[in-house]
Amino acid sequence: MSQSASFPRRVYTAARPFASRLFAIPLLGYVLRILIGILKLPRFNMHLRRLDTEVQKLETATIDQVGLEAQIAPLSTRVTALEPLDGRVAALESLNARVTALEPLDGRVAALESLNARVTALEGAWRQHVPAFLNAVATVPAFAHELVHFRDRLEQATVRLDNADASTRAIWEQIKSAHEHLEQATVRLDNTDASTRAIWERIEFVRREILFEMAHGDRGPAGTDGASRMTARILAPEKIVAAQANGALRLNLGCGHITLSDYVNVDMRDLPGVDVVAEVGNLPFERGSVDEIFSAHLVEHFPQEAVRRRLLPYWRDMLRPGGTFRAITPDAAAMLAGAGAGVYSFEDFREVVFGSQDYAGDYHYNLFSPDSLRRLLEEAGFGNIEVPVIGRRNGKCFEFEISARRA
Repeated sequence: MSQSASFPRRVYTAARPFASRLFAIPLLGYVLRILIGILKLPRFNMHLRRLDTEVQKLETATIDQVGLEAQIAPLSTRVTALEPLDGRVAALESLNARVTALEPLDGRVAALESLNARVTALEGAWRQHVPAFLNAVATVPAFAHELVHFRDRLEQATVRLDNADASTRAIWEQIKSAHEHLEQATVRLDNTDASTRAIWERIEFVRREILFEMAHGDRGPAGTDGASRMTARILAPEKIVAAQANGALRLNLGCGHITLSDYVNVDMRDLPGVDVVAEVGNLPFERGSVDEIFSAHLVEHFPQEAVRRRLLPYWRDMLRPGGTFRAITPDAAAMLAGAGAGVYSFEDFREVVFGSQDYAGDYHYNLFSPDSLRRLLEEAGFGNIEVPVIGRRNGKCFEFEISARRA
């Protein structure tokens, strides 16, 4: 019984903080107090009926006690008058016994007083809360009206929200459609851009071809610069015959004043030690008969298109299968790095880039890096390309060495 009675009390204790927060909400707390008052009315009525029953019982007990006292009083008077003193004592003792028997009524009176106090407290609480309850009951219709008005406004807001959602979906569909059109336009623009680039590349190719033919084309007896092509002259035929007999025809093209004893030295000027006077693009040898072609600081004396279109393919054809091509030329990458680091003077850089310009053949028209010359050799059909030396200082320039073989 104690466990079943303590369970609701534990529930009430646990829920009391939450109920306090609910009562703190203005409108909701007001409604909850109304509902709690309505629910407690039957309990108040039941307590009142119980109190009325107890009051009736106490009133009956009080009436009995008064009647007994009224009966005892004449008897005591008669005993006093008629009996001797001892008889009176015995009567008084008997009367005392009767009074003792009536002592439980005092407990009932005390209980009645306690119950009366409880009734008084309950009446005060009822008088305190009944006006608020009646006031709340009177305001219920107004609250219901407010709820209906709030529901109407909520429904209107829901309708507006649905309309806004429909408008949003319509706008989103328009955005998707516009995005698709934009993607299609982008694809068309990319295609147009690709076509335009292809047209410009074609125009640039035609332009370069025309300019190359105008500047470097072979126009009959004229050379690359429009002058008459010089006739090759062999100044040391016995050296060439011996080299061919030994299977080691090695050419040092554009040798200038620096000749090599193991090579057939070729230059367009008749200088001491030169074995063949000829242009490097018009050699007096059969194609596929040369074992090695070497040049030092030669390729930078020719324009890019002349090197790419005419000289490198021509030299490749002059080599026998497996023949070697070697070249030394200024290293553009190393010179730029030195100039940027401040360890390479501008005057030296300018002279190497444009040449000393002491005579007609001493002008530079080109500049290479190891990677750029490698690509030109690959385009001309060379293989086994190696760069054994880069950034080597040689007088006023930095140079690199590159080698390749005819496949």
